[in-house]
Amino acid sequence: MHTERLDPFGAEVCRLLQKRGIQPTPVGGYVRDLILGRPPVDIDLIVPNGGRRAAKIVADALQGAYYPLHDEADIGRAIIKRDGQRFIVDIGRQRGRTLLEDLSERDFTINAMALDLKTGEIVDPFHGRRDLDRKRVRMLRPEVFLDDPVRLLRGPRFCAQLGFQLEKDTEAAIHTFAALITRSPAERVRDELVRLMRTDDVATWLHFLDQAGILEHVLPPVHDLQGVPQGRPHYLPLYEHTLETVRRMGWILAWLDGRVTPQDKFEEAVAKVLEPWREKLQEHLARELTALRTHRDFLPWGALAHDWGKPKTYKVDDRGRIVFYNHERVGAAIAADTMRHLRFAHREVEHMVTLVRHHMRPFALIRQIVRDKQEAPSRRAVYRFFRDTGNAGVDILLINLADDWATYGPRLRMSYWSRRLQLLPHMFDAYFNHPHEVVRPRPILRGRELMDAFDLKPGPVLGRLLNALVEAQATGEVHTRAQALKWAEQWLAQQSTAEDNHREEEEEQAEALSPEEINEVEQA
Repeated sequence: MHTERLDPFGAEVCRLLQKRGIQPTPVGGYVRDLILGRPPVDIDLIVPNGGRRAAKIVADALQGAYYPLHDEADIGRAIIKRDGQRFIVDIGRQRGRTLLEDLSERDFTINAMALDLKTGEIVDPFHGRRDLDRKRVRMLRPEVFLDDPVRLLRGPRFCAQLGFQLEKDTEAAIHTFAALITRSPAERVRDELVRLMRTDDVATWLHFLDQAGILEHVLPPVHDLQGVPQGRPHYLPLYEHTLETVRRMGWILAWLDGRVTPQDKFEEAVAKVLEPWREKLQEHLARELTALRTHRDFLPWGALAHDWGKPKTYKVDDRGRIVFYNHERVGAAIAADTMRHLRFAHREVEHMVTLVRHHMRPFALIRQIVRDKQEAPSRRAVYRFFRDTGNAGVDILLINLADDWATYGPRLRMSYWSRRLQLLPHMFDAYFNHPHEVVRPRPILRGRELMDAFDLKPGPVLGRLLNALVEAQATGEVHTRAQALKWAEQWLAQQSTAEDNHREEEEEQAEALSPEEINEVEQA
């Protein structure tokens, strides 16, 4: 068997199957990436029979996870983790009686190729290699979109992923058949959108999907941003601002990965601030939310969704200013509905809700630095931010950075930019270096100890006392058990319903700045 043209992991999988009497044939995107010299992480294989069985064999032998993908087409998936990298092996039964029949049922010419392991030759009946050389995505025939409408998303996704362009007849066909996307299962639409959002050219191809009439079916909240104006300091209307936020988020991620270098003084300032935290940020963003998706995957989603609540909250106030009161709360609800419709996991939906709900919170911290001329936000403010955002806090700081960057565009002034960037090192230091002191202190006193010491019963007062005591630890007011008991005694003595309500009101105000306050901060 000729496996010398395969990558080491793909060769291992093929040898494993052959030893079990199964003859695999590499096909599709796997062969395309091998030709392009791209390190493959998705291994696409076909076998004469028993695709799901073959995928289960691979998963079991290599200690991975197995998922049946398509019962009728007999396709299975094995997910293997190796040396910190995740490989996806999709194995399906050959369609038709011959390899040519199988390839003729595929979507685009660049995916209609196979590697004959008996001869070591590339099988290319539809001139896919020529299209690779021309950097274009070309359909095999217009009917491919009727056969499987999710291909309407796959074509643009390949362009974003590979830096290619759509062949003109293929682009016209996507426009023609756009409405067919509603026939595709939500799970498959989700998976294509996730892959698109992982690319460096997300904004360009999201805009293409919107122009083609596809986005209104798969991501209606993005389409709804069209035509909504914004007041100062925004230099772009809402839809264009959102795409620019996605672009800025993409630059930050590309810089963290080492794929771009700063080209102007504002990018240099961002790189200088993030550089000491690069490794920790990469580790954080690589953390899994679910078996298939990480924190990093949801940063572009957060950038895309951060203002979804603005169309529903758009108003012009008595002074003639455009305002979007509580758009972050409305947007969080829209994000939840959208992600559930796309069949994201519950944990992923909750993560997105947190990203959108709290994307304005860093402005309250920036206010302390810029308007009040402080060097850093207070420990209390830092604690409350991470108390409410948890492990999404770092992600929100990066999304807020991209959002702020996209707000000003050519109006951005270095005097403001350098001061607002001062926030990040203080927040990253607290989260990464002092988590048990500032971010989530270990309680000195437990509920039972407080109940015994002050004759308390389980209930709201005890809960508020516990939270307040942990906050006192985070701010440095309490260090020992004796101090904690004295502090709790004083807190209980001073506690009243009116004071508690006032405290809650202050916390609400810290969560979202009013438009007037935002203008003050951003124009400082």
